[in-house]
Parts: sequence; C-alpha cells; structure tokens
Amino acid sequence: MKLPEAERQAHREAFKAMTWPERADYIFAYYKLELVLILIAVVFLGTVAYRTITHKDPALYVAYINVTAGEDLDAHLGDGFVEYLGLSTRKNEVYRYQGIYLTAAEESVDRQYSYASRLKLLGAIDAEQLDVVLMNQEAYDILSASGYLMELDAVVGQTSPEVQQLLVPALATNAVVVEGSEVAYDAEDSPEAELTIVDATNALDVTNLGVFDQAGLSGTTYLGVIANTPRQDKVVAYLEYLASAAQ
Repeated sequence: MKLPEAERQAHREAFKAMTWPERADYIFAYYKLELVLILIAVVFLGTVAYRTITHKDPALYVAYINVTAGEDLDAHLGDGFVEYLGLSTRKNEVYRYQGIYLTAAEESVDRQYSYASRLKLLGAIDAEQLDVVLMNQEAYDILSASGYLMELDAVVGQTSPEVQQLLVPALATNAVVVEGSEVAYDAEDSPEAELTIVDATNALDVTNLGVFDQAGLSGTTYLGVIANTPRQDKVVAYLEYLASAAQ
C-alpha cells in the first residue's frame, strides 16, 4: 500500500537523522530479501562474465600419465604449440590432464587412485577430448594392451621427410590384446573369449627427443596418440612441432 506523502517525508527525515550503522541495520532489516536476490544476481553475472572472458578453445588435448612435467616442459607442450600454430594463447590452449596415474599392480596402495584415473581417461576418450598421451613404460603397457593407442606408422608418415628421419627410429612396439573366438574353459562348457595378443607400433620413445632430453624425466617416456582422436591433423602438427625443437 502506498503511504501518504507526509508519512513518506517523515520516514525520509528519520532516515537522514540516522547514523551510518543505523542506516545499514535499517536497510538490512527491511530489504533483506531484495539484497540477497541482488547479491545472487551479481555473483551469477560475474561468474558468467569471468568464464566468458577466460574461456579458451582447446587446440589439442594432452594427458600426462605416470609422468610429471616441470614448468618449462609443460609450457613448451602447452602454450608453445599454440604459438607454433599462430594462435593467441589468450583464446586457445593445449588442454593438459595432469596427475593421471595407472598401475596394474594388485598390491599397490594407489590402486583406488589408479581406478579413478582410468575412469577419467575413459570419459575423456569417449567424449573425444583426448588426443596425445605422455606416459611411462607401465602406463604404455596398460594403454597398449587395452587397444586405446593408434598405430603411428601412417601418422608419422604424414610429417615432413626431415621429421620422419628423426621420428621413425623412435617408433616403439608393444602388445595389444584382441578378443578372438569363444572357447570352453570349464567342465560345463561355459564360453570365454579367447584372447589373441598382437604387436603394434603405437608409440614414440621421446626420452631423448629435444625438450624431453633436457626435462629430467625419470625412466623412458613415450608419446602415444589415442585411436579415436578427431584432431589427427593437429596431432601431425604437434609431432612436427616437437621434432622442430630437436633439429
């Protein structure tokens, strides 16, 4: 209900006579709901604006699996490639999955963390948001056996002749487990898929390749390409980029 002008004038005069703390208490007491709604709206709009301003389009997705990249190596694998493509690092990025750990050891205390990492990787692969993986020997064995890695002969063959001279000797071969025909495995003739193991050239040993050689990584480091990557052209460019630092 609209108050008479005289009463509204009296409220205004009373408000002017208040101290600042009294005014704050008055406003909070009578306009609490409105203030909360305004605060929610400001936070929401601020979040949307921040995400819009800071959003970057992924040029490539890379995962470090059982590998820790130092600050210099990470920058080279990330922003360095974006600049190599001639793109702005403010609007584009190489998205890196960090802290991924895989193990096949049943007695490992990190078994649960490994399981969570595997689920994260599977989610990224299913969403086609993973292209390149950097991994140690154990992770390479796991991903290769599971059939997640692309054979690299043809991929390396798409790079320049100079790059091929550098990368072909670094190609690595590992086992891939393939399901075959069904066979009986017990007295009741219950079926079980027969497993066939084949060899595939599905990684690069990059331990001594350019920037990796100076990064101080422990053990052998492999680079693999996820089989269902929709960005194979970017993967080829990434190999060209990595090799250019080693030439």
